[in-house]
Amino acid sequence: MAALVFTQFGLGWYMEGLPLGPEAFTLYNLHKSLGLLALLLLGVRVLWRLAFPPPPLPHEISGLEQLAARATHGLLLHAPAGPAR
Repeated sequence: MAALVFTQFGLGWYMEGLPLGPEAFTLYNLHKSLGLLALLLLGVRVLWRLAFPPPPLPHEISGLEQLAARATHGLLLHAPAGPAR
Protein backbone atom coordinates (compact mmCIF):
# COMPACT_ATOMS: atom_id res chain seq x y z
CA MET A 1 0.00 0.00 0.00
CA ALA A 2 2.82 2.40 0.83
CA ALA A 3 4.47 1.87 -2.56
CA LEU A 4 1.10 2.41 -4.22
CA VAL A 5 0.50 5.66 -2.33
CA PHE A 6 4.00 6.99 -3.08
CA THR A 7 3.56 6.08 -6.75
CA GLN A 8 0.24 7.92 -6.81
CA PHE A 9 1.80 11.05 -5.32
CA GLY A 10 4.69 10.90 -7.77
CA LEU A 11 2.37 10.47 -10.74
CA GLY A 12 0.12 13.27 -9.55
CA TRP A 13 2.99 15.72 -9.16
CA TYR A 14 4.50 14.73 -12.49
CA MET A 15 1.19 15.02 -14.37
CA GLU A 16 0.41 18.42 -12.92
CA GLY A 17 2.57 20.26 -15.43
CA LEU A 18 2.01 18.04 -18.46
CA PRO A 19 0.27 19.48 -21.50
CA LEU A 20 -2.69 17.49 -22.76
CA GLY A 21 -1.61 14.78 -25.13
CA PRO A 22 -1.05 11.03 -25.44
CA GLU A 23 1.47 10.85 -22.58
CA ALA A 24 -0.82 12.76 -20.21
CA PHE A 25 -3.80 10.61 -21.22
CA THR A 26 -1.84 7.41 -20.54
CA LEU A 27 -0.61 8.66 -17.17
CA TYR A 28 -4.08 9.87 -16.14
CA ASN A 29 -5.48 6.42 -16.90
CA LEU A 30 -2.65 4.77 -14.96
CA HIS A 31 -3.28 7.13 -12.04
CA LYS A 32 -7.00 6.30 -12.03
CA SER A 33 -6.33 2.56 -12.29
CA LEU A 34 -3.86 2.62 -9.41
CA GLY A 35 -6.35 4.65 -7.36
CA LEU A 36 -9.04 2.03 -7.93
CA LEU A 37 -6.56 -0.69 -7.00
CA ALA A 38 -5.78 1.17 -3.76
CA LEU A 39 -9.51 1.45 -3.02
CA LEU A 40 -9.99 -2.26 -3.66
CA LEU A 41 -7.05 -3.19 -1.41
CA LEU A 42 -8.36 -0.88 1.30
CA GLY A 43 -11.73 -2.62 1.13
CA VAL A 44 -10.03 -6.02 1.48
CA ARG A 45 -8.06 -4.73 4.50
CA VAL A 46 -11.23 -3.45 6.18
CA LEU A 47 -13.07 -6.73 5.56
CA TRP A 48 -10.08 -8.69 6.85
CA ARG A 49 -9.94 -6.56 10.01
CA LEU A 50 -13.68 -7.06 10.61
CA ALA A 51 -13.34 -10.83 10.17
CA PHE A 52 -10.13 -11.16 12.20
CA PRO A 53 -9.91 -8.56 14.99
CA PRO A 54 -6.48 -8.03 16.60
CA PRO A 55 -5.67 -9.85 19.83
CA PRO A 56 -6.00 -7.86 23.05
CA LEU A 57 -2.98 -5.95 24.30
CA PRO A 58 -0.97 -7.57 27.12
CA HIS A 59 -1.97 -6.48 30.61
CA GLU A 60 1.70 -6.04 31.56
CA ILE A 61 2.09 -2.80 29.61
CA SER A 62 1.11 0.51 31.16
CA GLY A 63 -1.99 2.49 30.29
CA LEU A 64 0.09 5.09 28.43
CA GLU A 65 1.74 2.38 26.31
CA GLN A 66 -1.67 0.86 25.54
CA LEU A 67 -2.96 4.28 24.49
CA ALA A 68 0.09 4.84 22.28
CA ALA A 69 -0.30 1.38 20.71
CA ARG A 70 -3.98 1.96 19.93
CA ALA A 71 -3.33 5.45 18.55
CA THR A 72 -0.47 4.26 16.32
CA HIS A 73 -2.51 1.34 15.04
CA GLY A 74 -5.48 3.60 14.34
CA LEU A 75 -3.33 6.10 12.46
CA LEU A 76 -1.71 3.39 10.34
CA LEU A 77 -4.99 1.61 9.59
CA HIS A 78 -7.07 4.70 8.91
CA ALA A 79 -4.52 6.96 7.24
CA PRO A 80 -5.88 8.57 4.07
CA ALA A 81 -4.57 7.22 0.78
CA GLY A 82 -3.91 10.67 -0.66
CA PRO A 83 -5.79 13.52 -2.22
CA ALA A 84 -8.50 12.70 -4.74
CA ARG A 85 -8.21 14.30 -8.15
